[in-house]
Amino acid sequence: MANGPDGLKKAPHFLNGPEAACDITHSMCALARRDFSSQSTCLHRYATRRLSGVLHDSPAVLVAKYFPNIIEHRDLINLTCDRKIEALYFLEPSSEHGPFLSQMDHNRLQEYHAFGLEVYWVSGSTAA
Repeated sequence: MANGPDGLKKAPHFLNGPEAACDITHSMCALARRDFSSQSTCLHRYATRRLSGVLHDSPAVLVAKYFPNIIEHRDLINLTCDRKIEALYFLEPSSEHGPFLSQMDHNRLQEYHAFGLEVYWVSGSTAA
């Protein structure tokens, strides 16, 4: 979202997954997505990869459902270095580790800090 008073109202939404709807069933798509190679019939494209093309004006604020995985992390570092994002808000920790951040997640937090990306955990259990 744009960093400003109406930023949230006008914020675009991006989802992980293919660019367009698949012609195959959910079960076949789930099977194909286990193959992360470029030859996969159902390419897994992370939403963070799509952000560079829409962020042009001033640095934006990224709101994510989960704390970024390693591939999304690389994209966020690149966007930060390109001055396209300045802050990350996430609602839930990694879905792989329950309600906690893993040691790798803590390492990623340190890298975000080193590159100047502000990070905020908006936890449902602590939000008023």
